[in-house]
Amino acid sequence: MINLTLSPTRPGAGSPGMGAGGAPAPAFLGSQGNGTRFVYVVDRSGSMKGARFVAACEELKKSLNSLRADMSFHVIFYDFNEEEMPGTPLFPVTAENLSKATDWINTQQARGGTRPANAMLRAIELQPDTIWLLSDGAFPRSVCDDIAQANATKGICINTIAFQGREGEVFLKRIATENKGTYTFVPSSAPNPSGPSPGLLPGIAPSPKLATPEPTLKSP
Repeated sequence: MINLTLSPTRPGAGSPGMGAGGAPAPAFLGSQGNGTRFVYVVDRSGSMKGARFVAACEELKKSLNSLRADMSFHVIFYDFNEEEMPGTPLFPVTAENLSKATDWINTQQARGGTRPANAMLRAIELQPDTIWLLSDGAFPRSVCDDIAQANATKGICINTIAFQGREGEVFLKRIATENKGTYTFVPSSAPNPSGPSPGLLPGIAPSPKLATPEPTLKSP
C-alpha cells in the first residue's frame, strides 16, 4: 500500500489539510478534497491490471474509510465504459455503506481502454463538492473539453491523479487547472507522489491547450 504524507494546497483554501471546523480534510492518494460530497472516478483499463490496480483500489478504500459521518460519496470505475456503485446517487458515510463499497470495489477487474468522458460527465451530474479523477494512461483531448463544458456552471473542484504513469499527464493537468483542482503524480516506486499544485507541477509552465500533440492512445 502506498503511504502518503503530503499537505497539498489549493487557491483560496484555508489551512492546508484542514476541512470545515478545523477537521482534517479527506484525501485520496495525497490529493485533498473540499466540502462534504465526494465522487471517485477510477481507471480500471487494461494497463492498470495486476499490482497497480490492487494498489489503487486499496488506496480508494483507505480514502473512503477516512470520510466522516457527515459526508457522502460515490464511486465510478471506467475503461471503455463506466460502471458506478449501484444504489443511491450519493451514499451517506455509514458502516453499512462503506462495507457495501468495499465489497463492490473488490469485484472490479482491470480491462479495456481509457475512456473517462462518460464517467466524468456522470460524476459532474451528481454535483459533488470534489471529484477525484485517477488515470494511468492517455485519453482523447476531447475529454478535457467535455468536462469543462459540463462543469462550467457548477464549479465543482476536480482533482486529477496520474497513477504510476505519465501518459495522460498533459490532459490531467489541464483538467485540474480548468476546474479549480490539483494535479498529483504518484510514481510506482516512491512512497510519496510529486506534490500536488493548482493544476500544475512545481516549475512546469501551463501546456498549450490546442497546440499540444495528441498522446498515443493505449490499445484495449
